[in-house]
Amino acid sequence: MVTYSKPWTWEEIKLVSDLASKGYTAKNIAMELIDRNKNSVIGVCHRRGIALLNRTMEKEKPLHPLPKKKTVPNFKITKAKKERLPPVNIYDIKEDENFEPLNKTLMDLKYGECKAIVGPIKNFETLYCGHETVKGKSWCQHHFLKYTVPDRKRAA
Repeated sequence: MVTYSKPWTWEEIKLVSDLASKGYTAKNIAMELIDRNKNSVIGVCHRRGIALLNRTMEKEKPLHPLPKKKTVPNFKITKAKKERLPPVNIYDIKEDENFEPLNKTLMDLKYGECKAIVGPIKNFETLYCGHETVKGKSWCQHHFLKYTVPDRKRAA
């Protein structure tokens, strides 16, 4: 169940403004209010433009400055390029008329076996094709031809 916070009253906002101008922290202001926490005080101060802890955020100089780091030349490390598989020419693949799926379950499938669903979907009992896939694809030759549409530019 979602709980919504109560809206801020003008008295609460006035009190937050006064305490913030005196240098109180958001936690201390939240302790003065009823049913308010530090984050809600920070939020109302942000929305109303009330400055918390009237300090300037200047960087202080360290007592003991750290020695300068030596710069190391930035050499680019080249990684070996992954071998890209040549594009599959679907016109070289011939459809097999006597195709029979192997009917494997998801637990029986291995890497490189066709993941085309060949039976009704029954959670863990769903049957998959299981034949060897076309290089770089998820389907065997039969299902690859069945599921892909050849590009008309290449066909001409």
